[in-house]
Formats: sequence, C-alpha cells, structure tokens
Amino acid sequence: SIDMSKFGMVFYNNLLSLPLLGIIASMHGEPAALLEAQARGAINLNFFLINAFAGSLGLLLNLASVWCVSATSATTYAVVGALNKIPSTLLGFLLFDALITKEMSVYICISLIGGFMYSFEKLKQSTK
Repeated sequence: SIDMSKFGMVFYNNLLSLPLLGIIASMHGEPAALLEAQARGAINLNFFLINAFAGSLGLLLNLASVWCVSATSATTYAVVGALNKIPSTLLGFLLFDALITKEMSVYICISLIGGFMYSFEKLKQSTK
C-alpha cells in the first residue's frame, strides 16, 4: 500500500495515461490536425484558455471521483456511475427526439432493478 494524497493519485493517474493517449491521438491523425490548425492561425490565446479550462475541469472531476471512492466504496461508486447513465439516456432521448427500442427499454429496466437490489442490500447491511 502506498500512502499518497488524493491529488498525488490523480496526478499520477493522469500522467500514466499520457502515453496511451499519445498513441491513440497519433493513430487518429491528431498531430497532423494540430499542425494544420497552427498553420491556419487557429491556435491562439483562446485555444490555450479553452484547453486550460477543459483540463482544469478534468482535474476537478478526477479529484471528485477519488474523493467519492474514498468516502463510500468502489462498488457504490461504480453502481452510482452506472445508474446515473439512465436519466442521462432518457434525457438524451427526449432532447434529441430519438426512438427508444424494446432492447433499450430492457437494458434500462435491468439497470434500474440492479440498482434497487444493490441499494436494498446496502440498506439491510446498514441497519444491522
């Protein structure tokens, strides 16, 4: 077990992801697109400010995730992460006027049932 601060865990997690992201970005032609954007003059102060803002939000999201896991448990965090996709999915269908198929309805119902079962078991454990 390594004794590390939450910020340290997030920092090293993000640092270790850079080689993989570099490989994936190269496979999709991102370096060439960046050079092309630089040639067009699209890389300016706004570009750097927006990317710094997006990076800051990503850092805060990672810190919040580490805090949630340490405050609850990895299983609870995973279940909540899966269950929050349900309202997002339904909202997406409403906003974008998409059709919900029978399969999607079954998947949403299975997710809800699993979430309720997990919550019920956690409630039973907490009352013991």
